[in-house]
Amino acid sequence: GLPTSAIQAKLRAEPEARAALPPHMAIMPGGVPIKNGDKIVGALAVSGATSLQDEDCANKALAQLGPRLK
Repeated sequence: GLPTSAIQAKLRAEPEARAALPPHMAIMPGGVPIKNGDKIVGALAVSGATSLQDEDCANKALAQLGPRLK
C-alpha cells in the first residue's frame, strides 16, 4: 500500500518494473492508501489540479478521516 507518487518514483528508478506494465498505463500522484492500523481498507484518489496538489488534497482529506479509523 503505497501512495501513487511512491509507485511512480519506484517505476522511474527501476526500468524492469516499468517494463512489466501495460504500454499505455500511466501512474500519476494523487492516490493514497487508506489504512486502519496496518490493514489497507481502501484508497482515496484526487485529480484536477497539479499532481502534487492532488496528492496533498488526498492526504488532507485522509487526515480528516484519520480519527474515525482505529
